[in-house]
Amino acid sequence: MIDAFQNYLSIEKNVSKHTIESYIYDLNQCLHFLESELEVSFCNAKIKELRYWVVFLSKQDYSPRSINRKIAALKSFYKFAMQTNLVNNNPSIAIKSLKTEKKLPEFYSANEFEHLFKKEGVFNSDFLGRRDQLILLTLFSTGIRQSELINIKVNDVDLIRKQIKVLGKRNKERFVYVTEEMRDLLINYMLEMKQVHPFENTLLFLTDKQNKMYPKFVYRKVNYYLSFISKGRQKSPHVLRHSFATELMNNEVEINSIKEVLGHASLSATEIYTHNSKERMIKEYKSYHPRGGYKIE
Repeated sequence: MIDAFQNYLSIEKNVSKHTIESYIYDLNQCLHFLESELEVSFCNAKIKELRYWVVFLSKQDYSPRSINRKIAALKSFYKFAMQTNLVNNNPSIAIKSLKTEKKLPEFYSANEFEHLFKKEGVFNSDFLGRRDQLILLTLFSTGIRQSELINIKVNDVDLIRKQIKVLGKRNKERFVYVTEEMRDLLINYMLEMKQVHPFENTLLFLTDKQNKMYPKFVYRKVNYYLSFISKGRQKSPHVLRHSFATELMNNEVEINSIKEVLGHASLSATEIYTHNSKERMIKEYKSYHPRGGYKIE
């Protein structure tokens, strides 16, 4: 059953690899508990037995957020199992998510980022140093996801229109906009890239060994450079996405516009950034970018 669900997520729903791995891990964990502790399977489990599992997770010091992720995986699994007639009833339907405190995202200000770029000795003066600088600037100035950054192709960059095409979740394309400063850096970087890489490669950013970047590579780069700003705060690519959104909110960009730029599927995912907004949202679209004030037409 779990294998069928995994194929469904991968082939029919086109869910990300990371999400699939998390869901399958959670389901196997639940199944192990049901079989070893209660001697039941997914087919004959009842509501109370699934609730025992939730209680067990709580006693294991899982956070409410982690438990809710596992509950979501279980609900999604049973919904699929019902639709495909693998089970006759859905005991997960009465399982409620736990209450969680909304944790406001950490962020870095535009001033902090400006000081980082002006600080001597942070970035090397060679091509790799300029690549690293552009990686951080792209994440901070466009708000794109780490996975979107990794897959940017040279042909996705439109220097005339000052925009980059990115492929988001569920293969949904959108455009993010480039500041004047970032465009100048991109021009010089792309010219130098042709000399450094004698072979043709369609990806905009590569590793030191001229291979495709991977998540841990990007994380290490971001973590290293943000350590020059702060030791205590989070230092991940996603924090730069939060920082971008917070800057837009502080500059009174309309929340629906922020939603579109970030590629969020629903407004609820964007509303977390309203904690940094001014007292009222302006009605006219200004769309100031964190560095350069490029206005989207």
